[in-house]
Amino acid sequence: MNNTEKYFIAVLCRGLGICNSEYFDNDGNYRGEINEDIKNGAKKLSERHSLVGLYSEGVLRLSRDNAEKMMLTMSVAALVAKSAERFNAMNKTIEELASQGVDVTVMKGYVLRNYYSMPEYRSFGDIDLLIKKKDSEKAKKILEKLGFSESNNELHVIGMRKDQQYFELHTDILGDDFFVPGGAAHLLREPWDSAVETSRKGIFEFSAEFHFLYLILHIAKHFYCMGAGVRMFLDVALMAEKGIVDWKKTAEYIKASGMAEFTLSVFSVCNKFFGTTIPEELRSALCGDNGAAFPDEAASDEMADYVIRGGIFGFDGPAYEVAKLRQAYLENRKDDREDDGKTVKKAASRAIIPDRATMERRYPFCRKKPWLLPAAHVARIFSVLTNRRRARSAAMRMKRLCASDDSAKKQVEFYKKIGL
Repeated sequence: MNNTEKYFIAVLCRGLGICNSEYFDNDGNYRGEINEDIKNGAKKLSERHSLVGLYSEGVLRLSRDNAEKMMLTMSVAALVAKSAERFNAMNKTIEELASQGVDVTVMKGYVLRNYYSMPEYRSFGDIDLLIKKKDSEKAKKILEKLGFSESNNELHVIGMRKDQQYFELHTDILGDDFFVPGGAAHLLREPWDSAVETSRKGIFEFSAEFHFLYLILHIAKHFYCMGAGVRMFLDVALMAEKGIVDWKKTAEYIKASGMAEFTLSVFSVCNKFFGTTIPEELRSALCGDNGAAFPDEAASDEMADYVIRGGIFGFDGPAYEVAKLRQAYLENRKDDREDDGKTVKKAASRAIIPDRATMERRYPFCRKKPWLLPAAHVARIFSVLTNRRRARSAAMRMKRLCASDDSAKKQVEFYKKIGL
């Protein structure tokens, strides 16, 4: 990590109340270099990783300037008030679904916010809800009566939006098979078996052990796509420190899913960032008797750099093409196929003519009327060719994809080192 990134992580630690000796001396003074450029760069990182509230809290604790403290206090208060208002509105919507007979399992940010020193510091772009497939139309109609409109409809996900509220209604958390390693598919196939009803009728949460596994798999999914940011690792670190997880049961889940090495890699980054120590019961279960091994220092450093430089959900821009090629190489490895030298061409042709699953996600009407797939392909290509901006963008993306082969191969080797 460079000086700006180190300062960013140090400020987050201070916001969490952690005085990591790597960053601070005995008097609580920051050890590293600091200037206005570093401060401005770290502030931008807090925005990029959607950790503005916690970062502001850290700066507030570090500041010796009363004027700066007053400005920060007002800024944090406004952020907290806005976050609380948004959450309360979403919470009322969830309670309305439950009151009308739609069982709802809340997960990820909705639950994880309670592990932060101030729940409002845990930002979220949307709220993921697991509902039963039989309730999907009912849930959609309830939300429409509340003023929501459908903004996305994929195979197992319905997106519903109203002003600043956005819900993703999942009828299945298994998702795309490609992002589900080893035995994880079996564990995720019946998520309701791991859901426990809360004190509020009709509102469920996953058991802590299942939820922790889901967080690890969710990070892996984002790595397979574009990458994962600091906030996802902070979620894992805070949940691990909470003392609510049965690590023996969690280790069984993790080993059954084939995620042991990747879990150790995640903890190695949590340790670098926040000083998090892997629970001994989990470490011994994963590492004992010729089990998984922690990544070496170089791989751990590479993973930390990759995370902090990627933003909240990973890289964008030219890295998109690298990710697409990397996925193609990983698919070869998953299916035990040798690289025949045509991987780039295959990835390029898939970008032009997506596979059926991708088309059905983009054009939901093709699920029930598969004979319309050819027409959907033609309409998609026509919409690109008749729009100069989109056509130019597609041409540039194709050019970058064809030039990204070496970078993609390096990422595949890096992913092997961290257990993916």
